[in-house]
Amino acid sequence: MRHFCLTGVTAAVMALALPLHAQEVGVSADTVAFSQIAALDGPAAQLGLGMQKGILAAFDEVNAAGGVNGRKLTLDSRDDGYEPDRSIEAINAVLDENRFFALIGTVGTPTNKVLQPIATKAGIPLIGPFTGAGFLRNPELKNVYNIRGTYDAETEEWIKQLVDVQGLTNIAILYQDDAFGKVGLSGVEKALAR
Repeated sequence: MRHFCLTGVTAAVMALALPLHAQEVGVSADTVAFSQIAALDGPAAQLGLGMQKGILAAFDEVNAAGGVNGRKLTLDSRDDGYEPDRSIEAINAVLDENRFFALIGTVGTPTNKVLQPIATKAGIPLIGPFTGAGFLRNPELKNVYNIRGTYDAETEEWIKQLVDVQGLTNIAILYQDDAFGKVGLSGVEKALAR
């Protein structure tokens, strides 16, 4: 999984960064600046910190090989505590600073639900959001670059394993009572209906 994530992040960054010109926001003669908005403290901190470590490892690999067109990749991480209101504050600050090329490694369904419309309106790329929520798969969202499968695809595989392989006929579902949990529940319901 770690290799897949690093490869996906590296590929997404490289694909976006190849045509960069120094006059673009977040791009200078020697750096490309990215911002991450994620839970870095509190109950969901391990999700954000894990993404941060993975991104930094990928950036270190790219930078050790000379960067992208000679530019080093940098990361500025901001804590939203997995709270949508704090996500909005953080993205507004990022946009006000006007010094980042893209958002990368944002964590969570409820937080990405509020980040995506703001990022899309601002025209800032949203790379590798750590959520399988289907709302980020809309082909009209030209600024969103997913590297993860959808929750529907994940839950489809879980249900196949439980029903087809293990032969279960009764399945109980516990879910988080927020956007993340409701999307997961919906995926399970769709998979069971098939």
